[in-house]
Amino acid sequence: MGFDITESKLYSIIKLIVNVLIILFGFYISFYIRYGQNIQDRNIEPFFALMPYIALISLFFFYIYLADNNGDDSYIDKIISSGLAIAMIQICTMALTFFARGFAFPRSIFAISFLIHIAAMSMWKRVVISFEYRYGGQNRLLLVGDDEKNRRTAGNILKMKNSRIKVVGDMAASEFLGKMSFEDIDSICITGSVESVPKEEILESAVSQNKNIYILPDLYEIILSNSKLGQFDDMPVFKARRLSLSMEQRFMKRMLDLALVIPGLIIAAPFMFVAVLMIKKDDGGPIFFKQERLTVEGRKFELVKFRTMVVDAEAKTGPVLAGMDDPRITNSGKLLRATRLDELPQLFNVLKGELSLVGPRPERKFFYDEFEKAVPRFKYRLSVKGGVTGLGQILGKYTTSPDDKLAYDLLYAYNYSILLDIKIILQTIRIMMKKSSSDGSI
Repeated sequence: MGFDITESKLYSIIKLIVNVLIILFGFYISFYIRYGQNIQDRNIEPFFALMPYIALISLFFFYIYLADNNGDDSYIDKIISSGLAIAMIQICTMALTFFARGFAFPRSIFAISFLIHIAAMSMWKRVVISFEYRYGGQNRLLLVGDDEKNRRTAGNILKMKNSRIKVVGDMAASEFLGKMSFEDIDSICITGSVESVPKEEILESAVSQNKNIYILPDLYEIILSNSKLGQFDDMPVFKARRLSLSMEQRFMKRMLDLALVIPGLIIAAPFMFVAVLMIKKDDGGPIFFKQERLTVEGRKFELVKFRTMVVDAEAKTGPVLAGMDDPRITNSGKLLRATRLDELPQLFNVLKGELSLVGPRPERKFFYDEFEKAVPRFKYRLSVKGGVTGLGQILGKYTTSPDDKLAYDLLYAYNYSILLDIKIILQTIRIMMKKSSSDGSI
């Protein structure tokens, strides 16, 4: 494959700079559209003074919503992500004008600039997609793992997430180690079904041949993902953090929950009212669905959601995970699930301290016991408080396998920070607009 300019840091920085310039010039052009040549100093000069702050805000939201858009999403998904970033930037800019006071920024400027931002960003995304398609090159990838099903699943996901990846083969670890030399591939993906000793030999071979490396992480890789480099005497050593959160981290997490959930409930009130009307009009049954779930340290609590299934949905089947096109889902439930409005009552669970806004999705004890039989390490999900949303919700689906749920949740616990929570919360807004992420739930 050689050098791929689309994977360079310089290319990413250039894209980010252009995004910020679109925002700044969009506001600037809006003044000329609104006032022509007669722009008053009291309007434009404060704008110039606040440009650095607007640029910083833009950098933050483009990082949140666009940093991972490297060929993964469709053009429409990219526009949705860009639109959310622009909307957040506009809201924060409005707040800046309030706190800066002398910044007389007419509402018409925001309306005009929003249209300019969306149009310019849409054209820019088209340019980026065309450039990456032409100059990005193709990534020829070899899958290595001892579980054929895992290899195929990993290959399908990688191809779906990046159109430039071409899976050129898959083989067991023993086959790879028997051959060792691969000139016709660019990357090697090691699935989670390879034992530690052959995995080390595969990595050494890939490094020696200067190949890109993808690893589906097991517990070992997850533990090291946020380790710190230290030393014992003159020996380097990695120090891995504990899985559970410290007292200070729990306190800060709780403060963030309260700071967001109280205004969140106020904002969500009209949507919750609409949801109530939909459920009542649909079948006249109970509004809420309550179910016992497990959270940190195995504590039990009653999770509350808007009801999206027929009354007594499990009376005949017993505990069953919902799938796509599940006949038990009501007409109103389909819309509530697609928009994730069914999750809103969980904000009351957060207010009571039973849940956090961000954390592993709490499971029912029945499914938890079943998952733990298949994946003994599944118990580690209970090391942190359950959440309304989480890493698995923005990167996976309702139907994500227990293995992958565990990987996402352990990655979250080992890499926890307030900034990570904020990023996941903001990313959740984007995910709510993607239909594929809401497939299957109960």
